[in-house]
Amino acid sequence: MRRPVSRRLVADQRSARLVIAGRGSYGEANDASAKAGMHGLAQSLALEVASLRITVNTNNGG
Repeated sequence: MRRPVSRRLVADQRSARLVIAGRGSYGEANDASAKAGMHGLAQSLALEVASLRITVNTNNGG
């Protein structure tokens, strides 16, 4: 997954930003686990694409 996304992001630029956004209800166990999974995905993806000057952020409301 990393290669196709990272090549498109830095094709014409020196750096890029990838934002993973989620939303949901507050206080539900399934929502909390999904948000934790998205946060883990963002962390591991950030480590993989850091050498390409791509910043990865998450935005999880609720």
